Amino acid sequence: MWHKKPSKEELNAQLIEAAEAGNIENVKKLLKQGAEVDARDKDGWTAMMQAAWGGHLDIVQFIVEHGAEVDVRNKYGWTAMMWAAGNGHLNIVKLLVGKMADVNAKDEEKMTALIRTALNGHLDVVKFLAEKRADVNAKTSNGWTATMYAAMWGHLDVVKFLTEHGAGPSIENDRGKNAAMIARESGHKEIADYLDSFTQQKKIINSMREDSERLALKSDIQKILRTGQEYNAARHGVSYVA
Repeated sequence: MWHKKPSKEELNAQLIEAAEAGNIENVKKLLKQGAEVDARDKDGWTAMMQAAWGGHLDIVQFIVEHGAEVDVRNKYGWTAMMWAAGNGHLNIVKLLVGKMADVNAKDEEKMTALIRTALNGHLDVVKFLAEKRADVNAKTSNGWTATMYAAMWGHLDVVKFLTEHGAGPSIENDRGKNAAMIARESGHKEIADYLDSFTQQKKIINSMREDSERLALKSDIQKILRTGQEYNAARHGVSYVA
């Protein structure tokens, strides 16, 4: 019986569906039949995005090895990295970073992979992305940071890690709210108290550092003056007395 050969469009659609379902055998077969590795559906989703979203490491790896672009975006600016990070798939995030995926890529709302994973409380992914120099103070289009989202959703461990690794707890969003205010409004008193305490301690440490720097500068100036006075005294053949 004669079967009509599927069109390129049909093969591409089937490839994306197979990746979403986690069916690597079908993915392999469809690519062999001529499906395009970076084919997109009407919303710009690719097979790699679907696999990354679903946590299908074997498919992501196979597709990348067959030439898939790691930073390709859908119509909303999302990348496979953002999907994997947002859903807590650390193994896929590591694979994509190893293939030089942009850890600071932003979607149309300027959300990053770090912001998405912090929002969902995936501490292990947050740690890895921060280690790979993801911007812990990146802001969305409305001024929200990863710390703010973690505070709003009650992820204390994520909030602690971010603030201890350079995230500014006093940063405000477009409505003038910082992470502590957002946590308190969301009913997360423990997080709000932690952030208030952290901010106060940081102010004290900064003040002590500034005092220390001023004292060091004063000491350096005194040494310079004393050296000058000793030099002038030696020129005139007299002994310098401090």
